[in-house]
Amino acid sequence: MSTFKSTRAGGRFAAGELRRLWIIERLRLNGYVRTSSLAKAAGVAEMTIRRDLKTLESDGLLVVCHGGAIPARIKPSVAVCQ
Repeated sequence: MSTFKSTRAGGRFAAGELRRLWIIERLRLNGYVRTSSLAKAAGVAEMTIRRDLKTLESDGLLVVCHGGAIPARIKPSVAVCQ
């Protein structure tokens, strides 16, 4: 995942960066992620996860769909996103 580079001095990752790496790993393993499940597992608000998903989508790593996200290489459809 060469896309991710730490934005902090000394090369350390901020909590949000680590969470986004974790989201990408979950997406890779499962083929989709649900906002509510990610929020519960990470112990953060769903809005935090939604912001993370939007950031990852703008980086071209995933596609946000209703309730979660899928890998960018898959065309979104209602069946896949639910």
